[in-house]
Amino acid sequence: MEGDKKLVEVAINNVMQPTDQESSKKFNSEVKGYDLNEGVNYDKILETFINTGFQATNLGKAINEVNRMIKCKLSEMPEEKKDSMITKSNCTIFLGYTSNMISCGMREYIRFLVQHKMVEK
Repeated sequence: MEGDKKLVEVAINNVMQPTDQESSKKFNSEVKGYDLNEGVNYDKILETFINTGFQATNLGKAINEVNRMIKCKLSEMPEEKKDSMITKSNCTIFLGYTSNMISCGMREYIRFLVQHKMVEK
């Protein structure tokens, strides 16, 4: 009985730590989802993922990175790169995936990306 109390006390002391000001600054964004009463706007829905739960935040970061790559790929190529026979576009986007993505219904998305030259072959 005394050992259980000591174990609980140790657990509480290790888990229930006060938040220090420095670490709270890193995570000081408001957690908020998209208000569907504003209508369905897929761009805005995806933008709100950055301030939603942990996995949605990671998805939001991935969406931002993909958008950054697409913007770079579609932007005008600098003059010094235009003469190169190797460089075909301003940005090379590689697509890596595991075999289970094909069998879980992602095959059509991967085909679309390759078919429309959104990723390199």
